[in-house]
Amino acid sequence: MPLLADMDPPTGVVIRASKATAVRYERDRPGELVHMDAKKVGRIPDRGGWRALGRDVAADLGAKQIFIKPHRPWQNGKVERLNRTLQTEWAYRQVFTSNAERAATLAPRLEHYNTRRRRSTLGVLPPTSRLSTT
Repeated sequence: MPLLADMDPPTGVVIRASKATAVRYERDRPGELVHMDAKKVGRIPDRGGWRALGRDVAADLGAKQIFIKPHRPWQNGKVERLNRTLQTEWAYRQVFTSNAERAATLAPRLEHYNTRRRRSTLGVLPPTSRLSTT
């Protein structure tokens, strides 16, 4: 019998995936699959966001949106891990006096994360090592 914490209260269906059933995956080309997680209310861009301009603004990209099931962060593990790493290695690693000061350090941190930070899952190499040289 599974633990109550591992079950969906209304249905009784087991909702927690085990590590034994997790399937690792990797795409052939950078950007072929993009994981995104919205954690807080975003800022409204100049001239308004999609509510003001409509959703057709990025339609020529051919991108489609796929939702994970609610309250199942393990289905979006790669972006959840990135969020955790950014919190510990960027957002809360040092004291910032303003949001602008912190935001200015994000691009260099992401560049480091993708090109120089080593990963044990990649044989102690950075993610860019997985890209082809062509």
